[in-house]
Amino acid sequence: MKVTNTQRLLDLSSNGHISAKYQKIDTLTIVEQLGLDVNTARLNTSAESTKHHLTFDLKDLPQTYIGGDLVSPTLHLFNSYNADGALMIAFGLLRAVCANGLIAGTSIFNARAIHVKGPKIEYLMASFADQIKTALQEENIERYYTQIDELDRVRCNRTDIERILDDMKLPARAYNDSLYRFENPRREADIGSSAWLAYNRVQEVIAHHKRGDRGISDNKKLMQVFLDNTVKKQVKFYPKLKAV
Repeated sequence: MKVTNTQRLLDLSSNGHISAKYQKIDTLTIVEQLGLDVNTARLNTSAESTKHHLTFDLKDLPQTYIGGDLVSPTLHLFNSYNADGALMIAFGLLRAVCANGLIAGTSIFNARAIHVKGPKIEYLMASFADQIKTALQEENIERYYTQIDELDRVRCNRTDIERILDDMKLPARAYNDSLYRFENPRREADIGSSAWLAYNRVQEVIAHHKRGDRGISDNKKLMQVFLDNTVKKQVKFYPKLKAV
């Protein structure tokens, strides 16, 4: 008999100690509020893990090719079941060439909630659902595709990356690793001088240093810093006027 994601999540949720202050935020309930089918997700959770991690590929929404790579909307949901961490929902655009499952492109929405008893839990869940449904609208997705396309058209160099890493205020090791990865792409598909490919190389390093939900939460900031230091700093040159 095929084991569904629903059955696996219920089995995992029976493990672990839960304190008196803990208020359960049920993964299956969250998925239902978002209008998604849990069995269409990839369940990236091992038996030893203390978190559920679901990845939904939203193939009904607009997809596009940028720089030769298929980019499509993806939703990640992290949720602990024994008070080991916060609930986090992140929706962004995934570059299909990345086999490591990272959100490479931009995080359109991310939010978190802690598992502590209080009257705000139901309100937060309803608020998250409303915000994600708004983010999933086609016109919003197209706007973010435009940003990625702009990055793909712009070239960046080491000086640009140093400025970007300074703005991110990274620790020394993450800074040096990001600079190294910019100059030494790990995958053949990442070779190139476009700001889009540079973003993917740097984003992977930052996600490695800040694993899981923490890495995803930095993507939106990183995308904005890349836009500010590459696309928005482009200077328009006008031809000199002839003296009459």
